Amino acid sequence: MPRVSVILTTHNRASMLYGAIDAILKQTFRDFELIVMDDASTDETCAVVKCFPDPRLIYIRRAVHRGSAENWDEGLRRSMGEYILQQHDDDLPQPTLIEREVAMLDEDPGMMMVGTNVRIMDGEGKIILDRFDAGPHDIVFDPGCFIRDYMETRFTFKCSTQMIRRRGTPIVEQAKARANAVETPKHIGCLGDIFNICRCNTYGRIGYIADPLLDYRVHTGSETFHADVTASDIALHEGLLDLCKGGLKQHIPTIKASLLRHQILDALNKGGRPIEMLQQLGGIEALHPKSYSLPVWPDGRARGLKGKTVAIFGSFLNAYFLAEECLASGVRVMCFLDDSTARQGRKLNGLPIHPARWLQDNRVDAVLISSERRPKEQVEANIRQYTDAVCIHWKELQ
Repeated sequence: MPRVSVILTTHNRASMLYGAIDAILKQTFRDFELIVMDDASTDETCAVVKCFPDPRLIYIRRAVHRGSAENWDEGLRRSMGEYILQQHDDDLPQPTLIEREVAMLDEDPGMMMVGTNVRIMDGEGKIILDRFDAGPHDIVFDPGCFIRDYMETRFTFKCSTQMIRRRGTPIVEQAKARANAVETPKHIGCLGDIFNICRCNTYGRIGYIADPLLDYRVHTGSETFHADVTASDIALHEGLLDLCKGGLKQHIPTIKASLLRHQILDALNKGGRPIEMLQQLGGIEALHPKSYSLPVWPDGRARGLKGKTVAIFGSFLNAYFLAEECLASGVRVMCFLDDSTARQGRKLNGLPIHPARWLQDNRVDAVLISSERRPKEQVEANIRQYTDAVCIHWKELQ
């Protein structure tokens, strides 16, 4: 029986799949099975897999396309390893990824999951950010502590670095229950990886390796580029509330406050102006540190840009509050910018949401970055493709 099961989920990405399989099979740690879960691809995926006559490779093609979550569940049910590592077809693990993660889990029997830092690469494979997280040290999160840090700082680690301990974490049993319609699935969508970390953190410790041990590809074919994550964020927070009803009740007020933020954004996206909800949020926003979010009401931080013309990168609630701040400070906001095709073409606060390439044909004095999840360096690299305007992160306006 292999010590590690690597589950590589794929769908119609034959052009990237070869590199992903090759990188996994070249790992310094050798005792693993590689389960390639093909979610009914219609391209050359099968031919790519046949290029690798490695006995550790198991190829499973689903007859009907069901989506990444069900594909992952099927891989879980078929896995045999003591540890389980999820991989995506567009990412490239460094040769020591499995070795380093196995060592960390072996050292601490109470650790339920390990993840690592990553490098960010573009669709062509060019590295655009050497470290997604700038922190230099490994971290161990005691039970419940990752949930607290995620709520306060949005710190997380990428799905393709998450190695889970089978024993003590009933993820396989839950996958079987979902297959038998015993358990109702949570429709968290592309944020399911965050929920998975938090769920593991309710069972035990979580480890994080600060070295970037995977190249994470950011490209327009990614699921997150085509999803409106507001509904997923709401589902994620509702799932976290369920997780914390047991022994982690201390996190519930903070989760409820963050859930309210996403419910407000959902109402704004639908054309409403939820004054009562905004007033409620203003009364509890002190639960979040200043590094987490902008204040509900303008506080004059943008007055140094008075008379300037800006675009705001992002279309979440911080972007909305930033636009309100600019309006109160005499700053002209032209639009919001967002990579998500699901948001492009909509309006937020009466302003259009455009792709970043809008900057190529339109001039602004500055681009204000309101992103809550992506590092400023990564966002700037994207913006610099189209303009030389000054880039200012919202935290720099304080």
